[in-house]
Amino acid sequence: MAAIRAYPARYIAPWTMKDGGVVNIRPIRPEDEPAMVRFHETLSERSVYLRYFHLLNLEQRITHERLTRICFIDYDREMALVAERRNPETGESEILGVGPHEQDPRHHRWGSRRTDQRPLPGRGLGKELLARAAHHRRR
Repeated sequence: MAAIRAYPARYIAPWTMKDGGVVNIRPIRPEDEPAMVRFHETLSERSVYLRYFHLLNLEQRITHERLTRICFIDYDREMALVAERRNPETGESEILGVGPHEQDPRHHRWGSRRTDQRPLPGRGLGKELLARAAHHRRR
């Protein structure tokens, strides 16, 4: 019987976007599910189409079953990085981007999926999430 690895806190690090805004990039956690619902509420139809290659309505994207597969992960086999910041108006943590990737257990390789992010053009967030995902895969 294999044990589930503890939360990989070593991957938590702040990052400064090109516009000077600071986000915290870290592995996703089970308690991120409500923030992921709010994140999906902000995605444009274009972002959804580019991610899933077809339109997927909000209700389908935020089902508990679907978000459980994203937020409750075995860090030995898969990883999803989130970029978050505190909303200055509400004080709540908000997810600005998600850069998931997972291991292919049959081939012992890691594969990236496209990053999802709010409309933050030109700030470099998507590129940074992909770079960190690639760095993690090499470890």
